[in-house]
Amino acid sequence: MPTIKDILNKMNVLAPTQIAYSWDNVGLMLGDPNWEVKKILLTLDVTPNAIKKAIDAGVDLIIAHHPFIFRPIKSVTDPKFISLIENRIGVISFHTNLDLVVGGVNTSLAKALGLTDWQPLATESGTEWLKFEMSIPEIHLDLMKEAINNAGGGRIGDYDNCSTTWDANVHFRPLKGSNPYSGTQGVISNNKVVKFTFMIEAFRRFSIESVIKSVHPYEQPGYTITKVENPVPTYSLGVIGKLEKPIPMNAFAKFVKAELSAPSVKLWPAGKDADTLISTVAVCGGSGTSVLGKAIGRADLLVTADLTYHTILDSPLPLIDAGHLYTEYPVLKSLENYLAEDTLEFSYLSLTEHEYSELRDI
Repeated sequence: MPTIKDILNKMNVLAPTQIAYSWDNVGLMLGDPNWEVKKILLTLDVTPNAIKKAIDAGVDLIIAHHPFIFRPIKSVTDPKFISLIENRIGVISFHTNLDLVVGGVNTSLAKALGLTDWQPLATESGTEWLKFEMSIPEIHLDLMKEAINNAGGGRIGDYDNCSTTWDANVHFRPLKGSNPYSGTQGVISNNKVVKFTFMIEAFRRFSIESVIKSVHPYEQPGYTITKVENPVPTYSLGVIGKLEKPIPMNAFAKFVKAELSAPSVKLWPAGKDADTLISTVAVCGGSGTSVLGKAIGRADLLVTADLTYHTILDSPLPLIDAGHLYTEYPVLKSLENYLAEDTLEFSYLSLTEHEYSELRDI
């Protein structure tokens, strides 16, 4: 039977915690990593309602999108903490890191709305982009490439094994006490090698360095690491995609409402006729105000949530605000599909069971 640690490790393959924004809190929030897991509750928030359902359903682990613990706490007296501990229920939260990956919040929303040919909307994340460069004898190059790829290096967007090589010469003199791969102590050597460069996310640096030292034939392999200003293209806050065929804006708003089971949506036509055909749509689950500028000029319309009065009025791009809950909810099904091979049982906190979905205008 898998443990919380096993589930956390698998979730980290999908959405590494290291790519979350610096202000975020993600990962294991509560529980012993060694607790066994048979049943999981998937939810957006760990509310008292979610905890009650978890207890009633005999759940061992809650996986939530929003952080269960966001700010530091000074005491553990909250009934939510007590109930979870008493019932031996762990909590994992994957927030901005789950927003940024394929299979996460935004691609799940794009899939739910029938979008294809996805492209990144805002290539940003909580990690940096680094370039590694080293020299290596050609005979060892393929082995090094394989090891680097297995460690997560050389990945650019939807491509792996990405690298550049070229022929070069290296010069060195082994000093006393050295054990050179080639050459003689005290004699300057001039050897033909291959220069090998590849890109990595910064959080993989130390594992990549470990791989280099274990695979490289040199006693002291030399390499350089350069910070690259470009954002990491593997991750994106938001997605732009194509509709199967153009559809009137007003009809698309009704389609969004139906597909997301939203009680209502807000459509801002930005001065355009409601029957204007749209074919390219940007989406950002949850609060998407920050990516609006990235969608202007690239999409016909943006689907997101939590848009403010002035953001809407100032936008030259048509907008659909479908609600925070409803634009993020599709990711729960994606998580079930991702974890299903572990033969776990799943429960959902349904749309109507979420406490804030019960808010009513009076």
